[in-house]
Amino acid sequence: RSDTLITDAQNIFDDLNNIGKINLVCCNAHARRKFEPIAKAVKTDGLAKHAMRIYRKLYKIEREVKNERNRQELSEEKFYQLRHKTRQEKSKPIMQEFKIWLDKNHPEILPKSPLGKAFFYAIKHWEGLTKFLGDGRLSIDNNHTEQQIKPVVIARKNFLFCKSINGAKAVCNHMSLIRTAVEHGLDPYRYRLEILGKVPACQTLADYEKLLTLEYRA
Repeated sequence: RSDTLITDAQNIFDDLNNIGKINLVCCNAHARRKFEPIAKAVKTDGLAKHAMRIYRKLYKIEREVKNERNRQELSEEKFYQLRHKTRQEKSKPIMQEFKIWLDKNHPEILPKSPLGKAFFYAIKHWEGLTKFLGDGRLSIDNNHTEQQIKPVVIARKNFLFCKSINGAKAVCNHMSLIRTAVEHGLDPYRYRLEILGKVPACQTLADYEKLLTLEYRA
């Protein structure tokens, strides 16, 4: 099975797609955001508002599945099975109707307008936007990742003064360790100290992989 990466549709990921070993899945939150400002700006019930209603239905289904997982205390595997089954029964028909609606209305919209660009984005990347339907392990978007990198984005102006490329790479490595620790419920400070203390003694890939199993809880 190829590795899967949920991304926006920037062309920087095209090379990964050409490799053939990476299964690129498009983020539906990015497609949704193309319609959102238009829907907020217009008072009439237009096309953008209709697109937003469709996405609300999809995200409601996602929330319901997560709530059901918590209610039943499902294992990870059972949750993935339930999410796949629910998406096939409920989300897939919605996406199919959405595609028909996009194709029907797209020719009537000015291509360079914000709405035209929103339609074009969704149609162009439709295959990637629908991949989540076929695999319960996949999220509908990559919002979780964006939340994890938000501290880095907020602090990025500070990174302008790393003085060198190697310095910038070192900062990235440290931030990666910190966010990894937070994601797994570890004490970032203690985890980072332990990792840095053991790295000099690593000789093989297996030695480095063992560091990933360290568990210093907050």
